[in-house]
Amino acid sequence: MEKHELSDLQIDWVSLIRQVARDQVPIEIADGTPNAIVEVVPKKTPVFVKDFPALMALLPSLGEDAVTFAEDVEQGRLCFGEDSDPWAS
Repeated sequence: MEKHELSDLQIDWVSLIRQVARDQVPIEIADGTPNAIVEVVPKKTPVFVKDFPALMALLPSLGEDAVTFAEDVEQGRLCFGEDSDPWAS
């Protein structure tokens, strides 16, 4: 998070807001005390179920680790007494 001192800052609010939106990083402005008096934060974008496949596609592939990961998940399920296929009837 960027921090600015109010006394040192000639605030150009348009540029400041554009920077926060572009960089997705909050900016804190203090008045000389340890506490911030203003924090400008990026708006959270809602995530919808229909976007899930696209979001998953952005994740890196497990590659060679996929089999080991699946085995670890299965062992975790067994430790908690869960079925391997919770959807099976």
